[in-house]
Amino acid sequence: LMPFGLDRIPLLVMGKGVTMMSAVAHWVAGLPGATAQLSVWPLSAMLCVAVGGLWLALWQKTWRWLGVAPIAVGLWLAYTATPPDILVDRDGQAVAIRTPAGDLRLFRKSKDEFAASEWLKRDGETLKPDDAIATPQEGIRCDAYACRAQTAGGQIVSNVLRIEAFGEECATAAVVVSAIPVRKYCKGPQLVIDNRDAVRANGYAVWLTPLRTVTVQDSRGVRPWSASPPPKRQYRRIKPTSLP
Repeated sequence: LMPFGLDRIPLLVMGKGVTMMSAVAHWVAGLPGATAQLSVWPLSAMLCVAVGGLWLALWQKTWRWLGVAPIAVGLWLAYTATPPDILVDRDGQAVAIRTPAGDLRLFRKSKDEFAASEWLKRDGETLKPDDAIATPQEGIRCDAYACRAQTAGGQIVSNVLRIEAFGEECATAAVVVSAIPVRKYCKGPQLVIDNRDAVRANGYAVWLTPLRTVTVQDSRGVRPWSASPPPKRQYRRIKPTSLP
């Protein structure tokens, strides 16, 4: 019809159809429960589900149903995955803690709202960073010197803001995350991460049971576009302290 200049009418009809489909899609997306924020699956779970799905889709014989096994394994891995208990951003200023109820909460308002927002999304939270700040009802208390939380396992986690808080927090907390350099002031906790550690590592994820850490620098590796960590000679203490 286009060579004869008669394409306008069918295009108008198709445009109306597209508009109706778009309106229905927006309506369905706005229904209660139409969308859900899910936590990120571990890579092993994703690979198992992908392999099982491909096996089911590509084969036509009865052995195609063997693909159900890796899918089931992937779902089990996703269900049993243990998210980190503590998250520290790349400069140690933003710190998130998992509450005894299993929710991820920020110790205080974060300057790095992008990192905090991504943490919440990956954990399946729909809250904005400003709405995910911890409260005393969730077992987390803050003052001008430090924030302190007790995890589901009973460990005390402290976020130190000022040097005056080192004495009390380092004597009683199992994990100390400090927004200022620690140097030799904190020798009691099982794990100490200060802002210098965070800068070198570009951020931390910490699991408390058992105690282990994963850094962004280690996970990402050396890439042409990734910033190089500061030289070690710049700091008196580089790695987190784990002292008896």
